[in-house]
Amino acid sequence: MSKNLVNTYIEDIAKRLHDPRQFGTASIMVGAGFSKNANNLGEGAYAPNWEELAIKMYEVLYLEPSTIEEKIVWEKRRVKKTSGKNVLKLAEEYKVIFGRNKLDRFIEQNINDDQYDPGQLHEKLLELNWKDVFTTNYDTLLERAINKVNVRRNYKIILNQNDLPGSIHPRIIKLHGSIPNSKPYIISEEDYRTYPSTYAPFVNTVQQAMLETQLCLIGFSGDDPNFLSWIGWLRDNMGENCPQIYLCNVFNDMSDSEKKILESQKISIVDLACLVEEPTKNIYQDALEKFLEKLKNYGQEEKTIFDKLKLIPTTFAIDINEAYYKKMIDYTVKVKKITQEYFVLPFTELKYFTEKLNEHFQNVSYTLVDKSKFILMGNATTILRKLYVPLYNVQASKIEELLSSFPYNSLNKKNGEQSNWFELSMYLAEMYRLDGKIEEYNKITNKIEEIKDSLDGEQTAKYCIEICMSFLSRFDYNNALKQLEKIGENITYEIQIKKACLLNWLGEEKKASELLKKCSASLAQTTYSENKSTLLISYLYMCSYTTERRLHITGFWEHEFSDNKYNSKKILNDIKLSLTSNLLHAQNKRETIERTFNPNAQTQHFGTTPIEIRESLSDSFRYLLFQDNLCLRLQNSDEKEMIAKAATEIVWTSENPLWKWSFIIRTNDEKVVKNYFTRELIVTSNKEWTEKLFDQLMLLLNDFTENENFRDSKKIVTQMVIYTVLPRLCIVLDDERILKLVRKIFQLLIKDDFFINIEVRSILKCLSYSLNLEILKKSIVEILDLTSTTIPISTYFEHIDFERNENVQEIPDQLISKIIGEIKNDNLDIRDCGISKVVLLYNLKQLPGNKKNEIANAIWNKKNESGFPLSNLYSIGLWEELPFISGVSFEDLYVNYLKNPKFSRCVYENKIEGNMNVDGEIFSYMNAVYFLSVFQKKEHYKVNWSEDLVNNILEYLFEYLNNEQALFQDRIDIFGTQMRAKNRFLNLSNLVAILLTQAIISDTYNTIGQDFFIKIKTVFIETETPMLGIETIEKLFNKDYENVFELLSEQIMLGSLEELFQAFIALDIIIIYKENFPNKLINIENDLFIIFKSLKYMDVKICSSIFLCLMQVIDRDLFSRGAFPEIIVQTFVECYDIYEIAIKKVNKDCLDAIYNLSKLARCYYNTLINNGIKISMKMDSLIEQMKKSPLNEVKNQWENYSLARTIDTL
Repeated sequence: MSKNLVNTYIEDIAKRLHDPRQFGTASIMVGAGFSKNANNLGEGAYAPNWEELAIKMYEVLYLEPSTIEEKIVWEKRRVKKTSGKNVLKLAEEYKVIFGRNKLDRFIEQNINDDQYDPGQLHEKLLELNWKDVFTTNYDTLLERAINKVNVRRNYKIILNQNDLPGSIHPRIIKLHGSIPNSKPYIISEEDYRTYPSTYAPFVNTVQQAMLETQLCLIGFSGDDPNFLSWIGWLRDNMGENCPQIYLCNVFNDMSDSEKKILESQKISIVDLACLVEEPTKNIYQDALEKFLEKLKNYGQEEKTIFDKLKLIPTTFAIDINEAYYKKMIDYTVKVKKITQEYFVLPFTELKYFTEKLNEHFQNVSYTLVDKSKFILMGNATTILRKLYVPLYNVQASKIEELLSSFPYNSLNKKNGEQSNWFELSMYLAEMYRLDGKIEEYNKITNKIEEIKDSLDGEQTAKYCIEICMSFLSRFDYNNALKQLEKIGENITYEIQIKKACLLNWLGEEKKASELLKKCSASLAQTTYSENKSTLLISYLYMCSYTTERRLHITGFWEHEFSDNKYNSKKILNDIKLSLTSNLLHAQNKRETIERTFNPNAQTQHFGTTPIEIRESLSDSFRYLLFQDNLCLRLQNSDEKEMIAKAATEIVWTSENPLWKWSFIIRTNDEKVVKNYFTRELIVTSNKEWTEKLFDQLMLLLNDFTENENFRDSKKIVTQMVIYTVLPRLCIVLDDERILKLVRKIFQLLIKDDFFINIEVRSILKCLSYSLNLEILKKSIVEILDLTSTTIPISTYFEHIDFERNENVQEIPDQLISKIIGEIKNDNLDIRDCGISKVVLLYNLKQLPGNKKNEIANAIWNKKNESGFPLSNLYSIGLWEELPFISGVSFEDLYVNYLKNPKFSRCVYENKIEGNMNVDGEIFSYMNAVYFLSVFQKKEHYKVNWSEDLVNNILEYLFEYLNNEQALFQDRIDIFGTQMRAKNRFLNLSNLVAILLTQAIISDTYNTIGQDFFIKIKTVFIETETPMLGIETIEKLFNKDYENVFELLSEQIMLGSLEELFQAFIALDIIIIYKENFPNKLINIENDLFIIFKSLKYMDVKICSSIFLCLMQVIDRDLFSRGAFPEIIVQTFVECYDIYEIAIKKVNKDCLDAIYNLSKLARCYYNTLINNGIKISMKMDSLIEQMKKSPLNEVKNQWENYSLARTIDTL
């Protein structure tokens, strides 16, 4: 028999075993001859075949005669009786003479199932991917072999036909019984005659296997009774429709005529004898072993070819010769052929191959330009792109040289040269897009555009996908959609799914779902290899997860391919797992890099980048490139956070970060966007890219219609995400761009949507730090004309510097009337919006004189229980500054307010019934006490701090503290009740210190007040509440001046933010006491000098908090006298210089410190001016630096600074 024909049959079986999805499945029926391959356990034990079993049966039925003549006749009869189907008659005779039970016992005794074990061939047989294994054997060799196979197949044993319903593949089906439990054993003539009816389910199962799978027979001879009977039954049932069956064995004794008879019955003889080329003792066993090995190792070329790259050593460019090119070109052609059906490859399994191929690619790129280089780099590019390997700048320039040297139209299409040109061009385009090299990107895409008519349909579609991805990364919604519309329907599944992914990106989820549904239905009817089917279907599933509905592909469940290496979800998860590990290792490596010892010194490191950091960079690129390649928009929050980590890791690898930024924004996740677009990222980025991103997102906003949902409607991303990004970018942008955004926000407010307004508050809060007087001037009329029921937008401009407010637009009278109407409104939110606009006009000095009475009447028309204008927005300190009606006695109102504090309570009858946040109420009251006391810094109506007023407040505070003390009773603070109570008591401690200072200075601290104070102090001691302010005023009152600064200094250096705030309350108390009692010997100047001079050595975070606290005292006269101006300005300059250097390392604490330092410097500047102190050149130079800060929040504080100020030139 032809060896080629045998190999063809074997290949057909092997294809089905290795790729049943594409080629169909295979089943096998095992006969008695296969049991000959068992391992014998006892001496002389063996597994008999049919002939050997029949001989023993004959010898029992027909005793061997003693004479020679009779013996000759006896032996001739034995040959006849034990051949072919005569064996069945012989068994029938045995059953008639001895009975059924003895026949079954005879079979068990002669087979001796416990005398041999499964051999290696049994194991190798069951390792193969059979759909079912049928056997006519009575022994249990196959069953026992299951636990020995290396590849567990989870076979289910079917011993009788009742086990068939509901059974799942793969199965071992015992057709003729099984020792010792499944009887009777099918062996007699009557058993075979009645089998088709008695065991119809078994016959139908085998018949179904013949129809649905390729049935193979092994261990049968051509005259085997089992074989002949089963073929007869199947032909009787199926007639001419009986499919081809493979009969596999060694058939040296079978004649040609016998073979032709079998072939006429659609039985293909697979004579395995040709597989054994060398002489052998057991050709049957050796042939079967070769056969099973061939089935197992089929398709191993794909598995081994990637390993062969290590046999081709990498060579320096100067050593690359013709032999190298030939070897590498031949090799890459083979790899391309094997991988051509896949659009991505499993990197984790091919990591070594990827690294080596990329090494070859880079080395070859440095050689002189010739055709061999072009072909090899083109081949390598095709493969590397499927392994999501980034292209570096050096290789990009080399590819450009190749493309220029070999124009598309000069290349041969048939041998793949033009295809290589396209792959190289697309590789360049993809990487230029990722690097944000717009000019280079346009240049290469123009080249592709010129030859577009010569591209095939798939190449054209891939090019459209690339252009669409470019528009997508630039948030150009309309052009991205136009590119997708160019992609027709007759395209590969890969392109169809990518198109669906991109439609989903663009918010066209319904179209995406319809396309995926259509693709799914078509794919279910298409036959591919298992790996390609896995890749396509897993990709389709991944895409469907991001649409309105998930799909199920008929006949293919996700769990079926979960372990397949071409499962796209598995590929992504493997990359993610590697990235997670490498990011952690890289972070650990960065943290262990040697730090400098000396203060304000830097350590430089030279040498190669640690491998941990290199691996994290590679994995980060790979993770993003894989998703970019598949146009995926992942929904899982973990995936989105990993995208942010990967983008952060590689953001510095190119000058233009827009692609990475775009990737982050396109997660469409507010949390991810907020965590990524930090102040430090934006400040340290090139302003050009921030401007471009801002402009792109502003244009995208224009694509949304008025009726589209703010949070849910998506055009690449939602409006909510766009408005999350834009205010953050504004910290470094120009006024015109910020003004555009402000006006966009105004358009949102016009809708007066409750849920949108909630989001707008957050947007405005973020944007407010970038607003300045110029923006306000240009938008003032729009602000005043804007009506919002929930957002007093004017309040977001109240922090700006109103010092130079000339050239403000004229405010029309009808707008003032509209504002007055808002103030009169019964809706308190609308009223507060109106009042906030009046505050804005007051700050701009634009309140019209002819309308002041109307404004006053409107404001004072509605009052709260304290007699002040009704408002949820403003405290009592505002109303003196705004127009007020005649007859208002602010002193009486203030006294009445101070005498009647009302703090919400959490304890009733010694039971905790709430844990509400009353800090706002306490702060408002404390501020009122502060600005109405000796601490006040503005001129207000004077309050007579009488003994009665002081005692009244102290009495209320004691009663309140004593009641709320129950909050500290629980030993375990489960719900944070005690933590909030501690902060509340700390604020009340500060309030008592301020009040006590006022009482002492106004000489209204009598014995009644002292009694209440002692009680209050006792509560503070019992609750372990810090009392630095109280202790400070006590020391001053007791004339302990020398030690008054000691505790204060320690708490400034080491305290928490809350304790730091208390320390500066204490400092303010000392300064106020010193101002009111100038004859007291309170010397704190030198101590303060030390603190100021120490600031540059402190941790930046602590220092930033100190700057915040200094703002409440820096305007005291003390700091504008003597050596203070010089020391303070020098401190400002030194700290600013340190933070400006540190900011380059992307440190948020330094950004906060710079902002707080700038605010403090502005406060101090005003103090110097108000006290007539000349501004030094050093201060002026610092201000000029701050004016040039990239941070708008810093720069805006000095927008009105004028060099016309008197400058001290000394």
